[in-house]
Amino acid sequence: MLTTLLDWLVTHRIEAAATLLGLVNQWLTIRRNIYCWPVGIASVVLFAAVFLDARLYSDLLLQGVYVALQAYGWHAWLRGGPGSSPLPIRRLPAIDYWRVPLLIVVVAAMLGSLMRLATDASLPYVDASATTLSLVAQWLQARKVLEAWIIFIAGNLLFIGIYAAKGLYITIGLFVVLTVMAALGYRSWQTAYRAGAGH
Repeated sequence: MLTTLLDWLVTHRIEAAATLLGLVNQWLTIRRNIYCWPVGIASVVLFAAVFLDARLYSDLLLQGVYVALQAYGWHAWLRGGPGSSPLPIRRLPAIDYWRVPLLIVVVAAMLGSLMRLATDASLPYVDASATTLSLVAQWLQARKVLEAWIIFIAGNLLFIGIYAAKGLYITIGLFVVLTVMAALGYRSWQTAYRAGAGH
């Protein structure tokens, strides 16, 4: 049994390494630790290789965008606040409670159509929806917006279904844990926001 598990881990070593770094990234993000960003970049690069092999092209595209968003978040958390100070936690403005969902629907429909027509992508619309949710959530998290965690939870649930269909079991495990961690992250950031200690 142990030999089989070790053989499987060796075969899926890139996925396993990406998973471990993803968990570390999420833990650091919950704690609002600036090192979440370089760890996140390393995880994203490894996941790009996994998704290329699985022909999940929306996910592959997502990883490329994530590198840019991770770099942006790293800078914003350090110098995005008033007077180039560290960025504080904030809430989504009321007007964005309808603009953000509309943006998600439009972009997911466009990306799903592109993937269906131009590639041999598996599950193009579901994958595009999860991808769009994650992109929006990552952007909001880079801006330290509390509601990013809620959008991450929705995207993670879609990804779990996608990865189950593709047999990416280590990644399923990661996204189950990430979903729980996102709920904990929301609670932690909400507490810090209410206490005015959101840096």
